[in-house]
Amino acid sequence: MRKPPTPTIVTIAVFTTVTVILWIFISVYNILIKKPVVDVPQELLEPIEAGLNTTLLQKISEKTFYEEGQEKPFTAPPQFSVQQPTASASASQ
Repeated sequence: MRKPPTPTIVTIAVFTTVTVILWIFISVYNILIKKPVVDVPQELLEPIEAGLNTTLLQKISEKTFYEEGQEKPFTAPPQFSVQQPTASASASQ
């Protein structure tokens, strides 16, 4: 007995599925083996200064430090009040 031929749509679907799966695997493989391009700014590559920056140390020592448990001074923000116009003020206009 002879087998009936497979429909062309099934053949196309199988080849398309195989192609998509292979394409995904190849793309993932290329992503995994590709070395990333590292772009480091030139400022970070310059050597740092080995000497002490005394002006910076002076600025740090001038800052105010609080010990643990010591309350920080609190200044309340200014509060504004809206005044309603009175009847005499509206009559004079």
